[in-house]
Amino acid sequence: MTDLQSITGILVEIRYQNYDDGFIIASFTSSKDSFLIFTATGNILDARRGQEYKLFGKWVDHPRYGRQFKFDNYQAVLPQQEDGIYIYLVRTAKWIGPTIAERLIKRYGNATLEVLREDPEMVAAETPGLTIKKANDIQERLLQFEAQEAVLVELMDILNVPGIQKNLPYMLIDEYGSNAAKMLRENPYILTGFHGVGFLTADQIAIQKLKIDPKSQKRVIACITYCTKTCMSVSGSTWVACSDIEKAVFDLIGVGLVKAVIAMMIYDGLLVSALQNEFISFVSADKDETYIAKKVQDAIKRKATASI
Repeated sequence: MTDLQSITGILVEIRYQNYDDGFIIASFTSSKDSFLIFTATGNILDARRGQEYKLFGKWVDHPRYGRQFKFDNYQAVLPQQEDGIYIYLVRTAKWIGPTIAERLIKRYGNATLEVLREDPEMVAAETPGLTIKKANDIQERLLQFEAQEAVLVELMDILNVPGIQKNLPYMLIDEYGSNAAKMLRENPYILTGFHGVGFLTADQIAIQKLKIDPKSQKRVIACITYCTKTCMSVSGSTWVACSDIEKAVFDLIGVGLVKAVIAMMIYDGLLVSALQNEFISFVSADKDETYIAKKVQDAIKRKATASI
């Protein structure tokens, strides 16, 4: 088995891009040698020309397109060289214009971004045309970038399980920003809100990776939600018996006393009930059913009126 390799480069051209899953075929220039251009394939959400990426994967020989770097994961990185810093400031981040960027790089060279992060007010004072507000804004974004990259590393470790799509860490960051890892640790079942992640996968991460209490209320709520959706799908009905859900939850995760949690979910508006809580449904499903029933009744009334 080939060991995982890494290569860092600046994205210069996107040849193909799937906006649904972030898959790209793109040309990169090596960060170490700007004359070295290589093709890479993999998934990058919100891929940006001019952005520098560290790609993790392996070299492969495509029968038609030749040698390519096929990556499974990536990290966006801040450029270290003057050319990359200029492109980053002006074209990628679009923080400042070319004139001010040239002044900054002429004065600070490869340390431009580092100095902006450490002492933006000094940089503003020493750079004509750069306001303190703009310098502080750049500092804030650089710090946010670093925080998100640290979170990304943490998320990749947590989500390193079979069956998890490679872009999920980036989707979590897109949704929750630098709080993504904290949100995931507090409630791993937020994963079920993302396409392709079901309760069973989220539960595996919760129990095996995050070591949550098997009797955690969050786990029971997520399991009730999953079992209710499954029962509705199998039966074709928008209402399911509470007793069926209690049994399904117990069979799946071995937790009893589900009725009390269902009652709490009804009280909190997560579920609705009928016939003295014997049957439950989701609020959205109940509203849809009521809406359709009203439309049918209205149609029957119109037909009856027209026939008089």
